[in-house]
Amino acid sequence: MVDGLPRNSRYAEAVSQDDELAEALVDKDDLVPVGPRVSEFTPEVEMLTAIFDRLGELGQIFAASRGGKAGRVQPAPRPRTARDRVARRRREKKHRSLVARLLPHKANPPSS
Repeated sequence: MVDGLPRNSRYAEAVSQDDELAEALVDKDDLVPVGPRVSEFTPEVEMLTAIFDRLGELGQIFAASRGGKAGRVQPAPRPRTARDRVARRRREKKHRSLVARLLPHKANPPSS
């Protein structure tokens, strides 16, 4: 039931302020930014996220039209599903395989 609480609950706030938990999470190797939960990504939130992304792109276009350097626009986070994680692992595995074939000296760096 605790996992079903919204991100803005007092429980979520307490967890986000737990230094020991933060230490344990930062020590994990697989720190990947995580988006909102699927259950919280309502159609309204999805549309607001799309608007947020388009506004960032418009800002980039405006900066470029004024002769400025347009920085890279980071899209708003989306929910990550099991399918997304599997696809990412497959891409990483394919990348490592390609590196091993083309650059064998880079595939297995020497241990220190």
